[in-house]
Amino acid sequence: MHIELYSLHEWSVPDDLFNTRENIISRRLGNLDELEKNLKPIEVDVLFLHGFAHDAFLIKKIESLHAEYPQIVIVPTCINPNPDFLISLMRLGILEVLTDETNQSVKELIDRVKSSRLQSNSAKDVNQQAKTLALLSVKGGDGASFLSVNLAYSIAALSNSRVLVIDLSLPFGDLDLYITNDKITNNLATFSKEIERMDGALLDSMVHHISPTLHLIPSPTLLDESLQINPANVQKLIQLAKVHYHFVLLDFGRQVGPFLMGFLDEISELVLVASLNIPSARHAAQTLNILDKLGFNSQQVSLVLNRYKTGGSIDLDQFQKVINKNVHHLFPEDSQAIDGAIIKGMPLLQIYPKSKLGRAIKDWSMRWVGKNIKKGRSIWHLLKIK
Repeated sequence: MHIELYSLHEWSVPDDLFNTRENIISRRLGNLDELEKNLKPIEVDVLFLHGFAHDAFLIKKIESLHAEYPQIVIVPTCINPNPDFLISLMRLGILEVLTDETNQSVKELIDRVKSSRLQSNSAKDVNQQAKTLALLSVKGGDGASFLSVNLAYSIAALSNSRVLVIDLSLPFGDLDLYITNDKITNNLATFSKEIERMDGALLDSMVHHISPTLHLIPSPTLLDESLQINPANVQKLIQLAKVHYHFVLLDFGRQVGPFLMGFLDEISELVLVASLNIPSARHAAQTLNILDKLGFNSQQVSLVLNRYKTGGSIDLDQFQKVINKNVHHLFPEDSQAIDGAIIKGMPLLQIYPKSKLGRAIKDWSMRWVGKNIKKGRSIWHLLKIK
């Protein structure tokens, strides 16, 4: 969430109380007359009003803001509030008031707001379930995990959509290496165990927040945990995620087998990731044949080439003839940018947005985002997650 702290004078409450790992915090100083001029409503989810007199003018200003921007949660700070003032706020529909600036009070308030917004979004989107994109390497090392991370990052940034990426590359997926250096508490095994009591609020609290709109469920790092994962529970997890997110990305790694086949009905589109060489072409043809025999709609399958460069043992036309399918997108070889992103544990698009590979991934993500990019605006500007 984007939380704005608007105050008459400097507010000493530290940013850390508002969970800066999961939320964006901004501060502004000004009086109530300047509030609407300074406010950028499209960017703000929660607005704290601090240091203002608890009088009729504040009530009038809150009423005006609440009517014009009903999507913003307005939270006045009122230490030892007058009961009449609280009643006036309740009549306006203001449900949250910060009456105590202790760590626990702030945390509980933020948790309530987040849970309320999540439930509201879920109810609003219940009949508009997420697009579920699955990426599969036709051969080990073709780079599905790398592309999964950067596609998820690009979609979240360009559309401000809620995106969840799940690492299903068992037993040892490494999706998290491409996107974060943080210590992660919960993995796919944890979610599989907790699925029977899982709801939207618990899901949001357990996923790893890369940004306010991009979340991650990594695979386990231990073999024992991977073996305990129940595919039926993972299917339930995906179905729940489709209700609470706009996009769900599944990284299957090189999982061609019963595990993948059990999820085909959940997938909006399956992206096969290959490389421009003879072994990869052979594996791509075999994978397409398997999917055809399983009755998976060929219109839901696209194929992309990663680490693309000319002058190899096979050219693009020969590759497409071997697999009898057109390649949808090409991602150029850029080992320097990839190595730099892996070392930093960050999406390539976050640190090298102007690289050839970064531009190719951004162009690819536009297929699902559905926006036109205006000329003259930098990729970095477009990819900045708000």
